[in-house]
Amino acid sequence: MESGIPKSRTNKSIVWRFYRLPADKYAEKIQCPACKESIIYKGTTTGIKAHLQRKHNKEYIGILKTSSNGENGENKVPNLEHADILLAHSFCTGLIPFHFSENLEFRKFLKRISPDFEVPGGSKVKKIIEHESENHTMVLRQKARTIQNYTILSDGFSDLKRNFHVYSLHIGFVDEKFERKVLFCAIRKVSGGDNVIIGEALNEMLDDIGLPMTRCSALCSDAGSPLILMAEKHGFDRVHCGCHLLNLIIRDFAKDKIVQNKNMHVSNFAGFLARNKEEKEKLKASVFIVFFYAAQTYRLSKKNGVHSSLPLPLPTTRWGGLHILFQQYLEHYESAKDLASLKEFLVKQKDIETLKEIRDLTKPIHECILKLEKDSANCSEIIPAIIYIKSQTSKKQSSLSQKLMKILENRLEECFKNLRLLCTMLLDHRIAYEEKYMSAWRWSSTEAELEKYDFFQTDTSDDGITSDDGITATPCDSFESFMVDTSKTQNSMDLKTELLKYRSFLSTNRPSHESPLQFWKSQFENFPRLSKIAMILFATPASSSVSERTFSRCTDMLRQLKRNRMSVETVNDVLTVNELAKLKRKSQEVDTGDDHSEYDSTLEIELSEDEEESSMQTSYTAEQIDEIYSTDSIS
Repeated sequence: MESGIPKSRTNKSIVWRFYRLPADKYAEKIQCPACKESIIYKGTTTGIKAHLQRKHNKEYIGILKTSSNGENGENKVPNLEHADILLAHSFCTGLIPFHFSENLEFRKFLKRISPDFEVPGGSKVKKIIEHESENHTMVLRQKARTIQNYTILSDGFSDLKRNFHVYSLHIGFVDEKFERKVLFCAIRKVSGGDNVIIGEALNEMLDDIGLPMTRCSALCSDAGSPLILMAEKHGFDRVHCGCHLLNLIIRDFAKDKIVQNKNMHVSNFAGFLARNKEEKEKLKASVFIVFFYAAQTYRLSKKNGVHSSLPLPLPTTRWGGLHILFQQYLEHYESAKDLASLKEFLVKQKDIETLKEIRDLTKPIHECILKLEKDSANCSEIIPAIIYIKSQTSKKQSSLSQKLMKILENRLEECFKNLRLLCTMLLDHRIAYEEKYMSAWRWSSTEAELEKYDFFQTDTSDDGITSDDGITATPCDSFESFMVDTSKTQNSMDLKTELLKYRSFLSTNRPSHESPLQFWKSQFENFPRLSKIAMILFATPASSSVSERTFSRCTDMLRQLKRNRMSVETVNDVLTVNELAKLKRKSQEVDTGDDHSEYDSTLEIELSEDEEESSMQTSYTAEQIDEIYSTDSIS
């Protein structure tokens, strides 16, 4: 390195062991010393690191090995099982600043436990995390070689105060064991919000792990117009995130004047509590007194999922926020009567009844949001969820329920236009051919659309017709050869035959497998073509909640005053190690039988104060899904 370069800028990243560090830290481009190609820099190492991985992978691996071993044994990055690694993981999952490792009392505490343990400094903790992130990228590159079809899950995050705009990338795919995997790949800073810039960022992140964008068949995201346009240009199926879709139904319902008026009143109450800590503490104390005399009842209620969080303002992006706020307001209404400062927020009894009606109408929507945000939920459940909400809403006869019914019908009609959703429903053994979800003629028309996903059918090219077995035949270049050629007809019949067998199979004895992928794994020999199609369609989960959870972690990190200047690369490294720690924890739970999911801070969507909503839920059996989505079921 040149002596003129400030010390604070040296050894920030391992890429500077390959590239020459520019004097201008915001230089537009950097020249590759090996191939002399000019690479965009602009103060971030993301692009030049990607170039090093793709174009000079041998040199990159050599640098990693040097980084691991250190020079003369110094700065050695420890083995994965080493205490340094575990300590670095804890800093990531706990969102603890790296320099906390230099806290005198913390170092004394660790020395008391293990006198021989050399406590790493903040810079070494950061280096370990960078190294772990690099290894994760290499593992993804190896895994990507086996992925033939996948779904992109993406979302954007902006911090306007810092002019900080990033997009995340997760990929969903079904492996050879018929298990859906959703992997965090990276986050990438973007200079704008149009579809071209976002597409470039996603493409670069996919390039980093060696996964072609042409293998993607679907995009699962919210209703952001740039993502929609990008999906259309690339020919991806687009699945609207089920949770975001249901939240839009609530938002549309909240535009009604009556709902809007009541929402404003409840929001003012929540805002008052947020601004007045003393009054909030009084209300807490009042609630404690109420529950003190019925402590056992309170514990039982909490165990059954009833919470008593104070009504505080929720983020506008919080799914089902209106229902949560109304529920909390009504739960604390009686306690609020005892506080003089809250008298202005009391309402007439008829208004209470209206608030209860709005809460009850939005309750089924919130229930389905909680179900669809689970990682195990499938996109085949989105339409049944709306049908279930309609069935619950139809039980109430009021002007508000009629308005909500119209909103639900409009959203449902939009969903019925999405062929991927319909085809996935067709291959969900719990739902397929049930007339409470779709009419018989619609099921039949969906069967015809399923051929779109039969990528395993005979491929025709100028060189001939290649079958699944690799046998090539002469193309139909004359009327006579066309008349005798039966390859396409036979292939179409194969799929139709499997569909006939599938329908007959479900009509006689509908299996009770908990998830569709378990069903197709067990039936692969009977329905080989449909099973392969199922692996494509069920790569798409019901929602893009993994992206929301990723950016919840971003928000938590950037809110910390001492960490609000973190670079995108560091945020990416921390999120990557979060993901690694989560996967390691899950594997240990499988090995030991323990379940520590309640302590998994990396999985929870940001909740309001004291809120304890579970984010873990398994798939449902045919009987359970009938109960949940049945028109006769009770909310």
